[in-house]
Amino acid sequence: MIGSARVASFALMATVMTVPSPGQVLHRVPGDGGDALFLVWTMRWVNHAAVHGWTALWRPNIFAGNGLTLAYSDTLLPLAPVFGLLSWLTRSPALAFNLLSVAAWTLSLWATDRLARRVLGSPAASIVAATAFTFSTMRLAQYRHLQLAFGCLLPLALLLLLRLLERPTIRGGLAFGALAATITLIASYYGIALLLCAAVVVTVHQLVERDGGWRAWSKSLAAAASVYLVAIGPVAWQYLRLERDPSFRRAPDPTFFSHWSDFRAVSLDNRFVGHWWPVAGQALTKSGENWLFPGYVTSVLAVLGIFAFARRRALRNGELGVLAAAGGVLLVLSFGSWMTVGGHRIPLPYAALGSLPGLAGIRVPARFTVVPMLVVALLAGLGLASILRRCGRVVVAVVCVAITGAMLLESAIRVETVPIEPTADGAAVNHELSRRPDGVVLELPALSQASGAAWTFVEAPREVASTIDWKPRVNGVSGFEPGPGFGALVATLNRFPAPVSWPVLDRMRVRYVVLRLTIPVDIGERRAEYERPGVGVLSDAEAHGIIASLPADRVRSVARVGSAYLIELVGA
Repeated sequence: MIGSARVASFALMATVMTVPSPGQVLHRVPGDGGDALFLVWTMRWVNHAAVHGWTALWRPNIFAGNGLTLAYSDTLLPLAPVFGLLSWLTRSPALAFNLLSVAAWTLSLWATDRLARRVLGSPAASIVAATAFTFSTMRLAQYRHLQLAFGCLLPLALLLLLRLLERPTIRGGLAFGALAATITLIASYYGIALLLCAAVVVTVHQLVERDGGWRAWSKSLAAAASVYLVAIGPVAWQYLRLERDPSFRRAPDPTFFSHWSDFRAVSLDNRFVGHWWPVAGQALTKSGENWLFPGYVTSVLAVLGIFAFARRRALRNGELGVLAAAGGVLLVLSFGSWMTVGGHRIPLPYAALGSLPGLAGIRVPARFTVVPMLVVALLAGLGLASILRRCGRVVVAVVCVAITGAMLLESAIRVETVPIEPTADGAAVNHELSRRPDGVVLELPALSQASGAAWTFVEAPREVASTIDWKPRVNGVSGFEPGPGFGALVATLNRFPAPVSWPVLDRMRVRYVVLRLTIPVDIGERRAEYERPGVGVLSDAEAHGIIASLPADRVRSVARVGSAYLIELVGA
């Protein structure tokens, strides 16, 4: 009963902190009109293409004519079937998405609680540690990225690894390998972080323990590696194929390195403490990837935990120390290739490691702070345990509730929500396309990476709408665009129907041109910025001008359909 009550309380916390209000859960999801919609499109594509074979899976209906397009971003292969099943059962894709989200945050609390109870041995301390990690700024600031919410699996994976090193079994190795593969397939950043962390944990364990049992746990780790490679291998091969093209190699962006000032930056969406010292104003000049403030309560408790740890070196056979070593390594890597100290640029290990497979595609090293944050949370739990070690159960319970409540209040954020279904007017042209013969579609105005944030907020809603007709598009948005020439291609196509655009249309076999007058999904507060001529849509006058300039011999039909014009071309 106590365990069930904990899980229920974790689910309630997750719901209050991250999920839309009860009146919105059937229609809206946490996130904005960019990343959340892109994730919905990705999962729908995976479910749509799975029945068509392995090759078809990697060639989705965006960036027509380009291969391995799915590998431009995380594939979400483990999540897509669950999303599809929940969408079918609930008849509400938004509810399905929300269920996945609340499950991730609930699992984060439960898994961290289990890890902390093993390492710290205190039920009260473990709840505080779970709250500190799950709702830390660096984690909660990523609520728009469903795949990063599944960082919830990291504490569980580390718990399995510690058990494996203590009592090696083949079954345990297989379980750890399968979980590590799941994490990697959902969020490659966290999969890489887990592998690096596991390498440090195993190495330090071997150096410290020297128990002579390396043969047993080496067999179990070999089993873990085997199941991991079998699950990851085919997918990793596609990414490695893509990395061979210099156009798809990412250099780490110094903007997304960790910086010491980042640990004083709280989310701009924070409800209560964003204007307090020392975090006030720190986030204004930083990206959401660099909001890394651990929290006031967590920071104080973690300092107490460091002193307590120094006095209790035998704590769970040194497992906290082993995890701290791994956290230290990941912290150094999170600072990227270099840092500036006293006006001098100091090279860091990442500069040498960044060319390794997997790390070569990392653009945001700051995400590696997920492991150091977990260690800080465990230290915070230890700090609380050191304060309450001689208190009665009632006092412990009251203090634990008060501390947890304070953590929730200081980390609470305003959760942006967005619908994931197109409007009736926006989807009308997609329904019409679903009834038309096959052919490549160009949606105008087209955007590219050069368009900045508008690229995501305009093209992601179109991708979601495209799941109605599934016709291939010239347009698209993802982690990459298809080569350095895509921006020039888009610029040429945006001149349609100028003569220079027709050879490109013919080469790409474009049959349909859609003139968008609105963004097909209501992206709420961001509409004023992106749903305007010259950015993400055409004015009615611009659309009429294009239609009036069409050469009669190249056009089969023109029709106003909902909030768009659909032009069907005649092939050259």
